[in-house]
Amino acid sequence: MSKSKIKIYCFILCLTMIVSLAVGCVQSKNDGTTNTQQTTNNQEKTTQSENSTPAQTGPQRPEVLEVTRTLYFGDATDNPELKEEFMVEFEKRTGQKLKVNAIPRNGYMEKVNLMISSGELKGLVSVFTPADVLKAIEDGTAEPLDDYLKDNANWNKFSQDYRDSLKFQGHIYGINAGYSGNYFTRAIRKDWLDNLGLDVPETVDDLFEVAKAFTENDPDQNGQNDTGGLTAAGTWNLGDIFQAFDARLDNTSSGSITWDPKEGAWIDSMLKPGMIDALKYLKRLYDNKYLDNEFLTNSGNNMREKIYTGKYGSTFYWAMFGYTTCRNEMAKTFPEAEFVEVPALKGTRTEQLNHRVLNGIVYILVKGTKQPKETVNAFVDLILCDKDAHFMSRYGIENKTYKWEGNTLVILNNPETGKPYDVPGLTGEMPEFGQDKYPVIYDGTPQERERSLNDINIKNEMTEKAFKEGLLFDVPSAAYDSPISATFTNTSVDYYKLYEEVIASVVTGKATPEEAVRTYREKMKALGADKILEEANAAIGKKSVMQY
Repeated sequence: MSKSKIKIYCFILCLTMIVSLAVGCVQSKNDGTTNTQQTTNNQEKTTQSENSTPAQTGPQRPEVLEVTRTLYFGDATDNPELKEEFMVEFEKRTGQKLKVNAIPRNGYMEKVNLMISSGELKGLVSVFTPADVLKAIEDGTAEPLDDYLKDNANWNKFSQDYRDSLKFQGHIYGINAGYSGNYFTRAIRKDWLDNLGLDVPETVDDLFEVAKAFTENDPDQNGQNDTGGLTAAGTWNLGDIFQAFDARLDNTSSGSITWDPKEGAWIDSMLKPGMIDALKYLKRLYDNKYLDNEFLTNSGNNMREKIYTGKYGSTFYWAMFGYTTCRNEMAKTFPEAEFVEVPALKGTRTEQLNHRVLNGIVYILVKGTKQPKETVNAFVDLILCDKDAHFMSRYGIENKTYKWEGNTLVILNNPETGKPYDVPGLTGEMPEFGQDKYPVIYDGTPQERERSLNDINIKNEMTEKAFKEGLLFDVPSAAYDSPISATFTNTSVDYYKLYEEVIASVVTGKATPEEAVRTYREKMKALGADKILEEANAAIGKKSVMQY
């Protein structure tokens, strides 16, 4: 071979290596068909920098990537062959050996804590809540991840909010596998609105009139007095009403201690003037039976059944509950049922009303894990960033449990059951792989598929519109989602009891709103609740703006 040809080959080789090093996040092996990146536009802005494609890193991989999860292809004893087949297929596709510990859903955290204490579990273990991460820190079983991830280019491409979403005591103690957000909307029977000539409510005053008409004016036109306005399970399904009166409740609408973006701090909305008005409004609904008078004792299942059976026309629940879940549940018994969803109601407060919590499946790294740095980096680079590995980790084995049709992922039916396959669920949806780019649907008839794609578009458009109008805001991390406070942990049972007593005493007429709030304030002060607000605000670098 001539020297000139050798030089040319060397030049081409060098150029190829340079291009390879410049490539961003690990690309899928089947980039034409399985190239999959998902999120809503607003969510992507929240989680990724302007260059949203993470960059490739090159640390050594662990001998075995060990992950502990519940509901991995169903519960622990379900689909044993599929569980094993997936781990084999994952290694074939990625080159990384994977071990998944499948733990029963019932009593999961108790079992996991015992297994960690006994040394049975190592690697990355999923826990349910940020509070579980805090417990692991206190128990000395969770390893800080900062040093392991500091040089990971994929990790460093993510937004600061995402990286800090499980940061406690100045250190990263967890990874959110997924950073998609969900929120509640008010689902309302649109066919009932149409029957009565009513518009979709935009304010709490509008909602009151709708609830009244649904109760008094025979919205289903069956000639019987058998319908009601709103149903709920506690205040869990009434959060939009409190929001409208500038008395926001917490992330689950189960208490009044909450982070409020308007205040920029942790507050107790029970101490705000708007709470009195919200409680008066609630009592009016209750007294007139426009609100289900069993709401204080309803379970979530009771609430849903009262919607499915056509007894009540509205509730505040997860987005798409009306558009999809109710439609499917009511198709046979009430084929005429049609829903509309409202992301937030306006009142005295008109902006930053409803919240979307950005989170995913929470993982901690157990102390004593062999090759801890390699384990964490492999998880980030593969399961969070690599397209093949990410979608496998969510949906299983390509062309068996799911398939690609263009950029649409179709979850396939199990021929043995005729129902969709259970999936591994090792990660939630990362913003890079959002439904606006790569929709996920279940297999079915062409009409069913088209409807599923339309549902995805409805949610994307509803979400984008709500953010654009200032109705929705994001809760970016654990420190803003629930109070990071030892005092709260120690007194939460008493606090929630006091909160529930306020609601019950007001709606049943045992106390006026003013009396109930005054009693609550005195008891919370005696409980040492000022410390809750001090600690929760200190965790986000703020000072308290309220005192009991």
